[in-house]
Amino acid sequence: MYAAPTGVGKSIVERLVQERLGATCWIVSPREEIITGIMDKAELTGDPMNHNMATPIMLRNRLLTGSVQHPKYLVIDESHHHNAETYQQLDLLTGLAPAVGYTATPYRGTPRGTKEFLDRWGE
Repeated sequence: MYAAPTGVGKSIVERLVQERLGATCWIVSPREEIITGIMDKAELTGDPMNHNMATPIMLRNRLLTGSVQHPKYLVIDESHHHNAETYQQLDLLTGLAPAVGYTATPYRGTPRGTKEFLDRWGE
């Protein structure tokens, strides 16, 4: 996990990681607006799914219907949301694909949630 303040370029780094890992790497972000921002910064147009970017729900649903190839790698934007059930389902559907997480918020709303988050991602 990489934690850094808002505005320092995490989304640019996410795209560089995705480019380096190739077509089997997906960027997963909790909101379509964030994905649109990543695409704008990378000067990409069209359907985010064509650029291997999706919300966890969109990717989960496509994996369940078999309409996309299973990701080999995941880039998790806003990784402090990773404890959510949809992300856990993604982990299972991707066979626990190696993932790197990015966040400006390296904690959850409760001590228990923060412990679970840090157990998954480390300090």
